[in-house]
Amino acid sequence: MMAPRMLVDDLNLLGSYLARRDIPVLDLKNLGAPVEWIVLLGSSLLGPIRVAAEAFHRGCSKGILICGGIGHSTQDLRNAVRSHSAFQKVETENRAEADIIHEILMTVFEINADALLVENKSTNCGSNAVEAHRLLSRTRSLPSRLVLIQDPTMQRRSHESFVRAWAGEPARAFVSFAPFAPLVEQTKAGYQVKGDIEGTWTFDRFVSLVLGEVLRLRDDENGYGPKGKNFIDHVEVPPEILDAYERVATNFQVRQSA
Repeated sequence: MMAPRMLVDDLNLLGSYLARRDIPVLDLKNLGAPVEWIVLLGSSLLGPIRVAAEAFHRGCSKGILICGGIGHSTQDLRNAVRSHSAFQKVETENRAEADIIHEILMTVFEINADALLVENKSTNCGSNAVEAHRLLSRTRSLPSRLVLIQDPTMQRRSHESFVRAWAGEPARAFVSFAPFAPLVEQTKAGYQVKGDIEGTWTFDRFVSLVLGEVLRLRDDENGYGPKGKNFIDHVEVPPEILDAYERVATNFQVRQSA
């Protein structure tokens, strides 16, 4: 069994790597000029919604494109919305992620409908990128720059999915900004994941997400790169990330079989 301190350090290293941030702060100083769209990608978390809304109100973008149909995280998002004091009046039943988030942005964060665009057909990261491209190609001119905001554990793979899906276009700039960096801490009660005022995940769920994401980024027969499912281009995952992945994966295999 892995020593607790090493487990915490490895998980924080993996979480930091996955939570890609191309700029330290999402503001005009770091962007240089407003982007055409912030692309807010649906997930089970509420924190990304607040981060996108605040960035819009600071003038970082001209609008927000919300992506997300009905997928594996949809019910978790619905449950989170229902239990949040500020969002409880938002209807969630049988609604896609993007439609729920759209209503929150309008009613809670007071963003006008004409600044919002909804893509509610996609069901995964790759589909988010493809459907966003399709929607903007059909209804608007394709932007030269986009800011991408996603669940931190999926931020890096989402970025790679957009690079792949938009590869046939002239050079585009995708600026990734994970809404927060997950932080694992050990307490007397066990391990917990912190990092956002709107809540994160249970510890076991976080470990599962992190291990799954590194596995998908690896360019081998089990990954999403050209040597595997070919959903994304080759990603050069740093050796220290792969080493941390192996230690955490081995630890949890032992733990689950105990």
